[in-house]
Amino acid sequence: MNDGFLKDFLDGRKYNTDLLLVIVLSLVSYISVLIMPDGHILRIVLGLPLLLVYPGYALVSTLWPTAVTDSEAETKDRTGKSLGSFDRLIISIGLSLVCVAIIGFALRALTDITMLATLSALTALSILFSIIAFALRSRLPETERFHVCFTLKPSSINEQSTADKVFSAILITCIIICATVVIYMVTTPSEGDLYTEFFLTDADGTLASLPLNLAVNETGNVTVYIRNREAEHVEYTILASIDNATQEVDYGVPIDTIIINPAHNIGTNISLADSTTFDQNYSIELSVPGEYLITWELRIDGQATDYELHLWVNVV
Repeated sequence: MNDGFLKDFLDGRKYNTDLLLVIVLSLVSYISVLIMPDGHILRIVLGLPLLLVYPGYALVSTLWPTAVTDSEAETKDRTGKSLGSFDRLIISIGLSLVCVAIIGFALRALTDITMLATLSALTALSILFSIIAFALRSRLPETERFHVCFTLKPSSINEQSTADKVFSAILITCIIICATVVIYMVTTPSEGDLYTEFFLTDADGTLASLPLNLAVNETGNVTVYIRNREAEHVEYTILASIDNATQEVDYGVPIDTIIINPAHNIGTNISLADSTTFDQNYSIELSVPGEYLITWELRIDGQATDYELHLWVNVV
């Protein structure tokens, strides 16, 4: 019974194996691209089929669920009801690019164009069209359904046309690439890609209004951000100081606004889970004219790091 199921599954006609693989590979590509760091070569390799093949192939399967008959193959007569494997491949790539363009226009009109939104939409379309194509093929007799044969018997391979062989090889290659990447991700930790984002902005979340010039006793506001990309829970400490301040450090927990002055350094302890962000507001008030260097140092698990922020403030 298992042998019969495997044979039918590899034959591809009864279970619409190609559509099932498109759904699985789309999800694998989507999840893999999301969890891989920016610029990783495997992120590009996995993302290309999702951009160029899967949505277009699923749409082609929806528009042309039937297979090319022997008479059509011999006479090259196309009635519009079927497509050959090579035609499907070319049209799949073209329609995938059309899908990407339409999604781009839609996202630009409704919101911002982001990688997450684009990949989410392409994955959803690939799955939706695959389900529709699956339903349309299921209404046809098995002999009339288009299918991709994954049987590796020499006799079956010899019976396939060159286009069918090329098409099957491309799908099998996609499977091998995705499987290899999944194994690589599971067995190889990305230690070199672990880091912490540490940056500051003005009170509006931009760099346009940083308090670079202040009057005596005027208040300037900045916000310091920490984003944990260390793949684990981390204990952070932000040490805020002004040049020529005493070495005394007052440690405390985050509050709404921390006031920075030359009298002492201020240490803030933060416990941050992986992939979460913390922000702390700081107010700068200086009563003596001059040029001041304000520094924020970031410590991780009590240890000094190279993460530092500097802001020169001129008080007149």
